[in-house]
Amino acid sequence: MDEALLPRKERSIWEILTWELTVEEFKKISFVGAPFMAVAMSQYLLLGVSMMMAGHLGEFALSGVAIATAFCNVTGFSLLWGLCGALETLNGQAYGATQYYKLGSYTYCAIICSLPICLPVCLLWMYMDKLLVLIGQDPQVAEIANRYAMCLIPGLFGYAIVQSQVRFFQSQSLVLPMMFSSLATLCFHIIVCWVLVFKFGFGSKGGALAISFSNWFNVILLGFYMRYSPSCEKTRTLHLKDVFLSVKEFFHFAIPSAVMACLEWWSFEILVLMSGLLPNSKLETSVLSICLSSDSLHYTISFGISVAASTRISNELGAGNPQAAQIATLVSMLIALVETLIASTILLCCRHVFGDRERYWVAACWSLCKSSSILFGRNSSRSFMWFCFEAKRGRPLGWNGGWVWCSNASSFPCHCFYKLEEAGNQGEGENASWNLSGRE
Repeated sequence: MDEALLPRKERSIWEILTWELTVEEFKKISFVGAPFMAVAMSQYLLLGVSMMMAGHLGEFALSGVAIATAFCNVTGFSLLWGLCGALETLNGQAYGATQYYKLGSYTYCAIICSLPICLPVCLLWMYMDKLLVLIGQDPQVAEIANRYAMCLIPGLFGYAIVQSQVRFFQSQSLVLPMMFSSLATLCFHIIVCWVLVFKFGFGSKGGALAISFSNWFNVILLGFYMRYSPSCEKTRTLHLKDVFLSVKEFFHFAIPSAVMACLEWWSFEILVLMSGLLPNSKLETSVLSICLSSDSLHYTISFGISVAASTRISNELGAGNPQAAQIATLVSMLIALVETLIASTILLCCRHVFGDRERYWVAACWSLCKSSSILFGRNSSRSFMWFCFEAKRGRPLGWNGGWVWCSNASSFPCHCFYKLEEAGNQGEGENASWNLSGRE
């Protein structure tokens, strides 16, 4: 893929930023972010519904499903989610540069590259029970977790395709089809999960099978729209030569994206495990579980904002509009700050909902999280990180000079370092001849 030669900005971003531009950018981000919140919520509830129904089967079933879900998230789903994140850069900039045919090539390339990675993950899941017993887990619980994970294997392949499709539509701001597809999939999942778990007597395995069926149901819905919708007529084209030539470039962005995604998912699991080492471990662990469960729901809002920011930034950089990308970054950071303040206020006002004994612990714990979100920029930092990540393809804009540190707790809550080119070197270097947008 060609790399855009972005022009030097003539004026400071603060000189061109007006109230009208801010409102217009806010509308564009909201148009993408609001429906994507529903998409993220629907995908999150697939696992939640299966776990809730497993909770009616007994203590061992719930424990096994919870452990299997955490294990599969850490070892499989997070990896695929991170790998497909490379499409946010590749597809976004290609669409902004009006090189529509490359969206199909990159999307098919991501699918082809992701599916083989599922094979070693499947082998790991097949021997999950032995690994869990090795680290001291109850054998009966480990066996339930292993059976649950085995039934999730078909859904893992569907998940790889779904994530590539989601990035395909996201880069074009086609969020309404994704929203309707995700909501339809959630309704389908609730019915199928209830039938398999209680009517057909599959027990906890029925919840995992329902997730697999739902993932493939979502693949079919998005595939039909991609195939027959006029909106995708220019972007769904398949060029096999371009697909295989894009493999190296895909992994160039997919590997660091996957590392950051895995570190995020792992950090939450490690945090729960470490809470068991605290003096009052039962209270600390329960409080942390409440915080993380509540934050998972709130996460869908943050994720929607960050996805919208990523889409807008990559599209503008691909189109050769660095100042518009900076405006999108600033507006998304402002939205993130306001949303964080609102969420913190609501939490403090409703802290009694969590119970008399734990409410002050919960309020203190999550208030600290929200305060750090404001200081370190929860979703705003992801927007800034994506600005840096996207700009790396088109050479840095005006916000460069040495190493840029982004502490991100929204999509990738790890500390990320990106080396941007020194100021004044835009377009220079070994890739200076690349021209993504097709303009001289």
